[in-house]
Amino acid sequence: MNDISNRNARGRYQYYVENIQVTNESPLIRFWLALPMSRLGQQISVLSINPPPQEIIEDDINGNIIIFWDITPSTNSLIFQYDFEVIATDIEFEIDPCTIKPYNMESDQYRYYTKSEPWIEISPEIIQKAKDIIGTETNPYLCAKLFYNWVIENMVYIYPKVEDRGAQKSFTRLSGDCGEFSYVFIALCRSVGIPSRSITAIWPTESGHAWAEFYIEPYGWLPVDCTIAQVLNMDLQHTIKSKSMERDYFFGNLYPNRLIVFVGCNVEVCTKKERLKRTFSFLQPGGGCSYPTSIEFSGISDNVLHAGFYLFDEEIDDPEFIQSKKDKEFATSYYQSDNYLCSERDLLNLTRTNPDALVCWFYLGQVYLNLKKWDEAITCFRNSLENERVQLQPEAKVWAFNLLGTCLLKANNPSEAMNKFQSALALECDYQNAKSYALNGISRTKLK
Repeated sequence: MNDISNRNARGRYQYYVENIQVTNESPLIRFWLALPMSRLGQQISVLSINPPPQEIIEDDINGNIIIFWDITPSTNSLIFQYDFEVIATDIEFEIDPCTIKPYNMESDQYRYYTKSEPWIEISPEIIQKAKDIIGTETNPYLCAKLFYNWVIENMVYIYPKVEDRGAQKSFTRLSGDCGEFSYVFIALCRSVGIPSRSITAIWPTESGHAWAEFYIEPYGWLPVDCTIAQVLNMDLQHTIKSKSMERDYFFGNLYPNRLIVFVGCNVEVCTKKERLKRTFSFLQPGGGCSYPTSIEFSGISDNVLHAGFYLFDEEIDDPEFIQSKKDKEFATSYYQSDNYLCSERDLLNLTRTNPDALVCWFYLGQVYLNLKKWDEAITCFRNSLENERVQLQPEAKVWAFNLLGTCLLKANNPSEAMNKFQSALALECDYQNAKSYALNGISRTKLK
């Protein structure tokens, strides 16, 4: 496992754009990409950026640094890349609640980080819940601790669709991913006048992660990771530094082995030359995984493929590892563009080199489902259900059961298909109408 804790580590971010096919006389690629920034807990030295960008934009409010490219492609593929070094350290605070000072409510910072905004809505329902949670407590540090405990004890981790994101919707459902856990915590804090904001980061070996920060005088911004605190009882060696950590550690403290790339939500970015404006809910760290998508194409075929990933230390010099990472990212792109044969090729390569990868088996199962290769699909979905990481992703687990049931039904095994649809229902996860799909599957099975 990569480790960027308490030491100097090399890092590289690569973003590939392939299958560039010009469709008119003005092909153009515009790309906004977040750079990791130096802040408490991490010191960043940028070594190189290629190709040379048109601009490097600084966000004076949140401290974000964003690279902007405006390129007319002359080849069918491009690589955007930056190299850096990071020194990461623990963030640990010892807070005496009796020393907390009043806020300057007239300051720009206070007003900015206590407002209601998209995805961090301060609704009457959230205001009332915040009042119920804190009761007569007025100390902002202790109020934030009460909100932290409430989110951990009342919300369920379920990865939402983009249209289901935001504090209000997540509060109503009492579910969401790490971002939604953070938005709900932030909205509760802001509703009683505690400045707070979101943090977007990546794990060195995994995908993105998010948590919150809240501000108190005279200590500054304190980290709060409700999501990791909630899953402490699970075997998460890829994220948790020590199993001895207790839940309270993640209120006001942060272990390293994570890379912060973006601060805040609904951040407006404007280029100086062309005055192009974009408002990003998050930039993680760029391209298709941002919202909205931070890469734009004009005069280029819709068949263009693009994806990016981080590398650390020895991975930077390992072409086989880089190819494996690239295969993983592009397999998803191929699948989404209905190019199942190319997706199958890349996913099969990945299952040989990384047989425990949940995403490989899950997507490969869907590829075979679309290719009507029922037996192969059944094997893939069974493998995905045996993966220990699926326990943390109920949305993946419920659909693995549903799709396995469909394949079993197609393979004339109605009794086991019925069992899988019932298992999907038992999870009580309705991600992307999973319950309706399971009920329909049960109906179809009864007709067999």
